[in-house]
Amino acid sequence: MEYTIQTSDTPNDEKSWETVVEVSRPSKNDQVTNGPEQDIANTTANTDTITAASHPALKTATLKQYVRLHATKTNAQAPGGHNLNIKEIEIMGTNANRNPELDVSAVLNGITADQLTVTDSKIQLPEVPAGAVLTVRGSELENVVTNDGTVTGRNLGARKVTLLLRAAKKSDPSVYAEKNLTVTVPDHSAAYQKRGWVPAVSAPNAKPEVIPSLQEWYGYTGNFTLNADTRIILNDAASVSLDKVAENLKADLKEITGLELAVETGMAPAANSIYIESLAQDRDAVGKEGYTMHTTEKGVQIYAPTYTGCLYGTITAEQILWQAADHNTIPQGLIRDYPAYEIRGVHLDIARTPYRYQQLKDYEKIMLWYKMNEFGLHVNDNDNCNIDEASDETHSGFHRLESKKFPSLKSEIKHVGVPKDQLNPDYYQNDPDYQGNPHYTRKQWQELQAQAKEYGMHVLTEIDLPAHSLLYNKYAEKNPDKIDWLKGGIRHQTHKGGRLELLDLTGPNKDRALRFGKDRPQRRPRSTWFLY
Repeated sequence: MEYTIQTSDTPNDEKSWETVVEVSRPSKNDQVTNGPEQDIANTTANTDTITAASHPALKTATLKQYVRLHATKTNAQAPGGHNLNIKEIEIMGTNANRNPELDVSAVLNGITADQLTVTDSKIQLPEVPAGAVLTVRGSELENVVTNDGTVTGRNLGARKVTLLLRAAKKSDPSVYAEKNLTVTVPDHSAAYQKRGWVPAVSAPNAKPEVIPSLQEWYGYTGNFTLNADTRIILNDAASVSLDKVAENLKADLKEITGLELAVETGMAPAANSIYIESLAQDRDAVGKEGYTMHTTEKGVQIYAPTYTGCLYGTITAEQILWQAADHNTIPQGLIRDYPAYEIRGVHLDIARTPYRYQQLKDYEKIMLWYKMNEFGLHVNDNDNCNIDEASDETHSGFHRLESKKFPSLKSEIKHVGVPKDQLNPDYYQNDPDYQGNPHYTRKQWQELQAQAKEYGMHVLTEIDLPAHSLLYNKYAEKNPDKIDWLKGGIRHQTHKGGRLELLDLTGPNKDRALRFGKDRPQRRPRSTWFLY
């Protein structure tokens, strides 16, 4: 049997066909066979496999667009005689010229911000090569452009927004590249004109300075001035419990302005009022913590789809009043405000430094003033025992929360070690007027969490494990509460050179250590715990 494999880009031109391999071998029944020095035949599968390394071999590994098999002699011993039966021809490989590998990074690098079109409803993306998919994957300001590229159409003034774009392979989305591009979203203040807002103004009021800075502002002229007859009107259409918002506003205004304003409910704004309405729909795309605040000569109107948004609107009004010379005036204009960052908070180490309980509650009030939403409290630790000469006698640990399961678990001293050459350690450790050695009760902690919720934030209670656990190791070994399963301890067995403070998560004490770690969260209902 003899055949050749040929290739060509112009099949109609017979002279263009190029032979890439020639096969000549003896006939053998109905099976393929190898001739002298050949290795291409698989007699079991009855196939030939020809590569650049086989014998015979392909003269070139690069084929043209068309390939043909040209038989010049048949197998005379095959059944029926002089027959040629071909079941299938498989060509393995790729043609880089005709089906190039898609480079998604190159696709993305070729796209510039000028190629993105901002319409009234979406970010329009340019076309990309076949096999690629281009999408918007994120937005710096979701209240102007959402994470999927939708334009909200509510921004006051033009806004620059940085977008995250992704180019991915259509056949395999896990292959992708990403980069940031910045677009300018035009002003959409006309969207508010149907409410009779944003009139043409020749000399608008400057944007009020508050913390955090207002996202968007459209200034009118003139001010609204509070007086003794100003009322706080609540319209809780979305049932978010606006009474707490009003309670906080009333108390703060008494302190800032000296006025004690009446609180009432109503269905619409009234003259000389601060009107607060929770909305069933997020009509101005301000999100979970945003609000719009419209101030005219008649009063202040605050609208938000959430409790926190309404609360933050009142805080903005309070900050403006606090800075006003007479503490009673707010410039007229329209505010559309929302946070630029989802998480805004303070993390406080109350383990190594004592804080009075009232001080923690005061911190929450301060955080509300700056519209923070996460209060991290680090409640356990020890002084630095990451040294070879450290011992239980020379180092101390802290735990500030009441425990029903481990009632004797309390801080050993009130303050982390103080260098004698820098400060007076006796003042920090022994002076009763300095902070005390607080141990917060369950009731106090729940009150702290409840107040945080009223202030639009949550308490993140942090327990530090398996390191920083010197106090827990001491407690388990002394076992003052006579807990049977704690007998034997929970400490890491190789506890020199910094391991004095470690729980044992891999050695003979691991079952007790893991149980200790898992049991502890049950003592703090409605808390969030991080285990390190």
